[in-house]
Amino acid sequence: MVSDAYVEASLGRGGTASYNLLPPSLARFGLKRKIRLGPWFRTVFTVLHASRRLRGTWLDPFGRHPIRRVERELIAEFTALVTATSADLDLDSYDRAVELAAAPDLIRGFDHIKERNIALYRSRLADLRLREGDRAFTREASS
Repeated sequence: MVSDAYVEASLGRGGTASYNLLPPSLARFGLKRKIRLGPWFRTVFTVLHASRRLRGTWLDPFGRHPIRRVERELIAEFTALVTATSADLDLDSYDRAVELAAAPDLIRGFDHIKERNIALYRSRLADLRLREGDRAFTREASS
C-alpha cells in the first residue's frame, strides 16, 4: 500500500493521488475507458486487502466471475497433466514433459485477453500431446 508520506513526497504538499481502473463488472456493460477514482477509494482497497482471506471460499465476492471459474478448472487440469506426465517420465519423454509443464506460461492478461490465451494454451497442449502420441490423452479424447 502506498503511504501518505510517499504520495506527499512524489506529488508535493497538497497533491492527491487518484486511481485509474476499469472494473471487469463495468467492462461487461460496455464501458471501454478507465474511470478515475479519488483518494476516497483507498478505503475500498483497504477493505479488499483485509478480505483477502475470503479468496477461494464460497464468500469470495469475485469467485463467481466466469474467468475465475475457468482459472480453477485450469488448476485441476494442470494438476492432472503433471500427475499423468510424471507417471510416464523417463529420459526419452523429459523434453516433452518440460514443454507440457511450460505451456501454462501462455496464459496471461485479463478477461478477453486471458480467454484468448487460454484457448491458445489448450490448443498448444493438444498439439504437444498428440504429436508425441500421448496414450492417456487419446484415451480421454475417445471416451
